[in-house]
Amino acid sequence: MNEEKQIPIKKVRCITSVKKPLSFEHRKPRDISNKCYKNDYYVASDDNYLMAVYKGVTPKGKVKYMYEFINMLDAARFYKQSNDKVLVDGNFVQLNKDGLNLYYTLKKGTMVLLYVDNPDEIWENNGDWSRRLYKVTELWKDGRIVVTKHTEARPSSEVPKVTKGFCVGDSKGLYSYSKFSALVQGYDFEINELGEIKRLK
Repeated sequence: MNEEKQIPIKKVRCITSVKKPLSFEHRKPRDISNKCYKNDYYVASDDNYLMAVYKGVTPKGKVKYMYEFINMLDAARFYKQSNDKVLVDGNFVQLNKDGLNLYYTLKKGTMVLLYVDNPDEIWENNGDWSRRLYKVTELWKDGRIVVTKHTEARPSSEVPKVTKGFCVGDSKGLYSYSKFSALVQGYDFEINELGEIKRLK
């Protein structure tokens, strides 16, 4: 209420730094405006739900990767519309995109086993699993993946910043989606509450 003029305030304009807001809901018929940009309610995406990575081979024999983010809003809509509440991520992620097959999906909290040259080196020495086990902690918009050692308990402010010169055993690591040398939980292995790792492939 504008106390001075005694006029009720119905709408307020807010300045925001969000560059790409998500369309959340279409206005009801009685609220439709002749200006298209006013006909949707927009929200800011706080975070992405998961990152889908695709892999394939071009006609020239070159390995090609690409990635796609699924935001929280799309994931919530899918689960809300589904009758089956126990779902696998792949159920609402395209299995094929631009001729490439879904390779794996990552979410914050997904566990991964890192390797240097070949994934077989992980299974050849199971005594080395603890050193190789990391957790996905950040998914950057440009497709880079931040992993943190599973035993790391320090506040994030005390953990050394990620660098490109990462080595297995470091507290934190940064990878490009196309050079992510890791086996992924749910695709290549499973890990139970006791920390026991079971190979899937």
